[in-house]
Amino acid sequence: MLWIMRFSGFFSAAMVMVVLSPSLQSFPPAEAIRSSHLDSHRRLSTSAHSFDKFYFRKAPVFRNANECRLSELGKSSVCDPSLVHVAITLDVEYLRGSIAAVHSILQHSKCPESVFFHFLVPDMGLESLVRSTFPELKFKVYYFDPERVQPDLKLRQTSA
Repeated sequence: MLWIMRFSGFFSAAMVMVVLSPSLQSFPPAEAIRSSHLDSHRRLSTSAHSFDKFYFRKAPVFRNANECRLSELGKSSVCDPSLVHVAITLDVEYLRGSIAAVHSILQHSKCPESVFFHFLVPDMGLESLVRSTFPELKFKVYYFDPERVQPDLKLRQTSA
């Protein structure tokens, strides 16, 4: 009976440490999207807008499983039909969630080297943010002018 009480006390203390110290939690998805004001040396310089409030850690390299078919060692193009193509809009408002989605797709995919991302961005500074977070990611960036798109979005939102 005494050992149960000791184990219970130890378990309770461990749970308190985990709950009260989120910095001790080091799960891979959290590593990719966690931000820190202490990582000032990792900040990116951007031209038009300041993305200083976003600090994403560099994601680990994701490799294909053994049973994945390899395309010709990095010679895949944007139009390669053997790749899985994923399109995501990146904007400042939903940037953290979009980066988390990319990380989740890569982490949970059996063949992450066979995924090609197409990013729609309102600011070209977001390309360098993605490139620094996912250095080995296959992607292409498409710029859109938010001023041209905004009237269409408002019209569609009011009709919905």
